[in-house]
Amino acid sequence: MSLSSAQELLELSRSFYKGSVKSSNKRYSYGYGATPFNRKFQRNFNSKKASSALATIKAPGDIYRTLEACEPQNRFGNCSQYSLIAARYGLMKKIPNIWIAVHEDGVHTFLVLARESFNFESLTFADFSEVGDRAFFVCDPWFNVACEVGLYKIMILMKSSQWADQGKEILSIFSPDPEKATEWVKRLFIGRILFYQLTDNNGNPTRFYAEDFLGSNFS
Repeated sequence: MSLSSAQELLELSRSFYKGSVKSSNKRYSYGYGATPFNRKFQRNFNSKKASSALATIKAPGDIYRTLEACEPQNRFGNCSQYSLIAARYGLMKKIPNIWIAVHEDGVHTFLVLARESFNFESLTFADFSEVGDRAFFVCDPWFNVACEVGLYKIMILMKSSQWADQGKEILSIFSPDPEKATEWVKRLFIGRILFYQLTDNNGNPTRFYAEDFLGSNFS
């Protein structure tokens, strides 16, 4: 396992969503930001389309079935769907020890690729720098970040700052109004990140992954 594997899954998942409506929870403010108005308008229009499409997914097992049936221009997804598409490519490539990382309050979801199985079920962001950069790598397609785990916090802080400069905001259940990306990201640093293993040491799906997400869609 190496950083190159995380980068490859990032590129594959981003390619899967290229030219689509993408996320429902990213939008632009018309009041600030350097992004041209026409791009803001299109992103906000696509955000509404993605929101309607996401409402059709009623269970985790619907994610692959629904997305793989979409025409490329109609694909949609937030962090969970982006991460699971990356994991699907990882399974196809038999990449071992892929874990899905989920904030305990549902703030965000991303992948962690490990050199070997680990024995912790949760970490805080403060713990990330302690677990060993050479053994753990983050693949976060929603943020468009792949890096060693110890660099993850600074990478997403930089990314959220870039987004705020562009006028990009994040919609979530935690605020009645869209938040500046730099404000929203702070929520991720409070609480714990929970880990669930998707592929085993041989790159095969774990029981959790197969039963909750793959079902008859796995081949």
